[in-house]
Amino acid sequence: YSDPQKFDNFNFVTRVQPSGVIGDMYLGGLGYAYESDDDLKLFASFGWTRGESNGNAGMFGGMLTDAVFQAELNSSGDELLMVPSSAESDASHNGYGIYIGMQIPAPYGKFGLEYNYGSKYWTPFTQAQDDPVGSKLATRGHVAEAYYIFDINPRMFIKLAGLYYDYKYTGSGTPVGAPVKVDDVLDGSAYSLLPVVDTALDINASLTVNF
Repeated sequence: YSDPQKFDNFNFVTRVQPSGVIGDMYLGGLGYAYESDDDLKLFASFGWTRGESNGNAGMFGGMLTDAVFQAELNSSGDELLMVPSSAESDASHNGYGIYIGMQIPAPYGKFGLEYNYGSKYWTPFTQAQDDPVGSKLATRGHVAEAYYIFDINPRMFIKLAGLYYDYKYTGSGTPVGAPVKVDDVLDGSAYSLLPVVDTALDINASLTVNF
């Protein structure tokens, strides 16, 4: 373990072994779906998350809060290290997310529109999604999606989709660290340990075959 600043031309890859518990998470959800005889589909869902910090923190923070660092000497006593000692706060935080969408029959297939919004402390467990930008349902901010599905046969279809992400707070998809406004990071009045994304556009095509 060495300070990466000493090797500014070296590409460090870090693996961190979890070594502590930073708190508890609670999740709840309510959903509604409707499908008509002419294949019109509508859905809406509401999600709730609650993070309860126990005051502990790791390198990247505590449960929805940042870490407090203190100076310590290394084992050989010849270098000063900044070590996370605790979380800045042991407060609990509630977040919410909404997700709505529709799908209608269209020539050669179906057309769909979807929208979701996540609040400042919204923290769902959707890390398994394979979206290139990140899970849209974990976004702290707005996401709009439009797609067209071309039905090839009952077991195969092609999907063309476009998604627009508008992030309002940092830390989408993780319960670690305090979320801050993206606009505040961009204008220099707030900081973020990790890189911040403001907006993103994802245009993709996929082929799905059911066996």
